[in-house]
Amino acid sequence: VPNFIRDGHYRTAEEYGFVVELAELTIGQIIKDASVSDPNTAYVTKVYPSVGTTLLKGDSITIYLTQKDLTKTKQEQFDQ
Repeated sequence: VPNFIRDGHYRTAEEYGFVVELAELTIGQIIKDASVSDPNTAYVTKVYPSVGTTLLKGDSITIYLTQKDLTKTKQEQFDQ
């Protein structure tokens, strides 16, 4: 399962969809929190199975989304 964080930043669902497609996987279930108004621009906060799990070509993964501002790196959030 591909990583949903790149260079310390969360990927949007749209961006992560491309990564999943390149890995020859599919997005199955999409679980949105109450803040999600546009699933494409929402951030992926969790995936199931977990990142690094080996799947077969065509398998699906579940993604969890939020529209909350996650544009800051984890370190930037910590520094505030």
